[in-house]
Amino acid sequence: MTIKGVPVHRALSPLVAAIGGFVWLGTILALLIWWLALGAPRYPWGNGTVQYISDVGAFDGRKALFIAGATVTAVCFVTALVAQERLRRRLFMVAAQSQEQVPSRKARVAALVLSWVAIIAGIIGAVCLVLLTIFDSKDHSNVHWPLSLVFAFLVGISAFATTVETAVAKRLGWRRLARSFWFKIILLTVGLVLLIAMIVLMATCESQPNGSGGTTCNGAQSTAAVIEWVLATIFGVYLLSFAYDLWPWDRHGVPILTGPTGEAGLPANVEGAGAAGATAPHVPGGYRGLPGGGASVAGGGAGEVAARVSHEPATVGASPPPLPAVAGGPRLPVAG
Repeated sequence: MTIKGVPVHRALSPLVAAIGGFVWLGTILALLIWWLALGAPRYPWGNGTVQYISDVGAFDGRKALFIAGATVTAVCFVTALVAQERLRRRLFMVAAQSQEQVPSRKARVAALVLSWVAIIAGIIGAVCLVLLTIFDSKDHSNVHWPLSLVFAFLVGISAFATTVETAVAKRLGWRRLARSFWFKIILLTVGLVLLIAMIVLMATCESQPNGSGGTTCNGAQSTAAVIEWVLATIFGVYLLSFAYDLWPWDRHGVPILTGPTGEAGLPANVEGAGAAGATAPHVPGGYRGLPGGGASVAGGGAGEVAARVSHEPATVGASPPPLPAVAGGPRLPVAG
């Protein structure tokens, strides 16, 4: 089943990632506006004038919003990670069957391992995100803050693995992957610096009773709280970057992977695909998804891996060049 020629899962994957990003950003914004509308109260267990997200979301009405938003975000985050792993794996399979044979098998295996590291760390981090909203900082501070640190650490590991895996994938030659890589590098670097700064600032008043630190403690804790709000926003933007990665691409230069293909791994829109051992003829423009115009795809049950066949515009009235004959059979005409 397709939507405008795009497989359903390819069409919906970026939507899921976008929902997760916008739901998280909307939840954070709603909590901030709610807190400000109440007069920006300072809670007894807080040291700073600016309160942490965890403190703002620790009350009944806001806690329900916090839990709901975090749950939706967690599900969308994991779904986006799995969808991206599946997409990258298919891109590598197509590249491996092209004449260029890029990236190398070793690089593709490394990318596969990294993608699963990202998924596993993301799943555990997503669980921690939901749990830290349930065990709030008001009544369960001894559980809440360790969960928060584990969540930040695992999301950082997942983001690092995803970024390195994107670095491998961008060797396929698509500019879109290169842009995604550098964007993630920026987010990861800024997020890491801010997280370290936040931990240092939080530790400044850790040994002091609430409110006993004076102006210095108040400033440090307030700054740390501001950083936490910024980090939460960066996480939302990071989720939205998956929508960019998972977008079906298209319009010359990027692939829309379609399936199923014939038994021999030929694109479904090439007539004659499916004869065991057959080799696809070179099609002008190659398979959509192979930079530089792909070549032949070896037969042998490759399954759902091929991309659309891209045709170069033909001159009006000109006869198309003959396609090479396949050994043991007639020439394979291009459908459409």
